[in-house]
Amino acid sequence: MLELTGVSHRSGRDAVLERVSLRLEAGRPNVILAPAGAARSGLLRLLSGQEKPEKGAIRFGSQDLGKVRPSDVMYIRKFGAEATGRKARAVIHQAARRGGMNSRLADVEVIRAATAAGLSGQLERKVKELDLEARIRLQLAMAAAQKPKLLLVDDPLAGLEGAARARLLVDLAAMLSIGERVVIVYATASPEEARAIGGELVVVDRARIAQMGAAASVLDHPRDLATARATTQPALNIVAVAWQEGVWRLGDGSTFAPPPGLPLPEGGFSLAFRAEHAQSTRADERALRFLVRGQGGETHGGVRYAKVSFAGVDWLVAASPAGDPAPGVMLNVFVDRAHAMIFDAEGVAIDASTPSRAAS
Repeated sequence: MLELTGVSHRSGRDAVLERVSLRLEAGRPNVILAPAGAARSGLLRLLSGQEKPEKGAIRFGSQDLGKVRPSDVMYIRKFGAEATGRKARAVIHQAARRGGMNSRLADVEVIRAATAAGLSGQLERKVKELDLEARIRLQLAMAAAQKPKLLLVDDPLAGLEGAARARLLVDLAAMLSIGERVVIVYATASPEEARAIGGELVVVDRARIAQMGAAASVLDHPRDLATARATTQPALNIVAVAWQEGVWRLGDGSTFAPPPGLPLPEGGFSLAFRAEHAQSTRADERALRFLVRGQGGETHGGVRYAKVSFAGVDWLVAASPAGDPAPGVMLNVFVDRAHAMIFDAEGVAIDASTPSRAAS
C-alpha cells in the first residue's frame, strides 16, 4: 500500500499536490489522470521517492517511502528504454538480477518476461536498434523480470500512434491487471487509456483530487465540471446558460429555451456533452436538439469529428457519413439525455436524466 497523508509539494513553479491524502492499494492498477506537464512528472518523482514532499508524509507499507529498497521501486518513463548498444536480453537479465535472482534463474526469467511483454523475437537485437514500441515493451519486460513492489508508469504510449498504440494499449492493460502484490501507479492524460487500464482512477485537477473511484464509474459519471473536462477527449462541449430578466440566455446574449424536464438549477448552469455523443440523427424523441453552424472538420486520436459552432462557441461532434459540414451551413445536432451533463454555478453535477419536479 502506498499512502499519502496531508501531502503538499511543488515542482519548480508548478503545484504538484495541495494537502492531499490518498491510499493506493496493490491488486489493481491505480490510474492517475492529470494534465500533461511538469506537475504530473513531479507527482511521479514524488511517488518514486526521488523528491520529498514539502509537507505531509508518504509511506509504502509500514515504512517511509524514502527507506524502501531501490530494487523494490521501478519507474517506467515515456519513450521506452534508453537506446544503448547493449542487447535486449542483457538488459532484461540485469533487471532480473537486480530483483534478487541468481544468474541461472535470471536466464530463465528473461524468456518468461520477454514473452509476457511481446518481445521474445527481439532479444538478440541491440536496444538502439529497436523501434519505439519495442523499447517500451523492453521496459515492461524489465519490470516483469525485476518484480518490484512499487511500479510507476509515466505516459508509456507517448509518441505512439495508430495500430502500434492500440496494440500496446491492449497488452499493457493485460500485463498491469495481474500485479496482485504490486502497487501499480499509471499516469496519463488520456481518458481512453484510463478506461482500458481500468482499476482505480484518481483525477487530479489543480493539485487536488477532483474525483476517485472505479475507472468506469468516474469516467461515465463525473461529479463535477473539472472531472468532466479531465475525462473527456477531445475537449468537452459546453454551453453556459444564465437566468437574466426572466429568460435563459447564452453567453452571446441570445435566448435559450431548454427542453422541458431538465433539472435546471436556479441562476444558471452549464450544459455539456462529449463529441461522440452528439449525432446528426435523432435516435430518441427526447434527445436534445441544437441548431449549429458548420465549420469543417478535425481529426483527434485518429477519429474524424465535425467542427461546428453554437452561440459563438466551437464544438466538435460526431462526423456525419456525408463528411465534414461545409462552412456556414446550418444543421441539427442531437444529444441523448442520458449523455447530457448539467453543472450548477459551482460546477457540481446534476443528474440530467431525471426530470425536474417543476417540469413534470
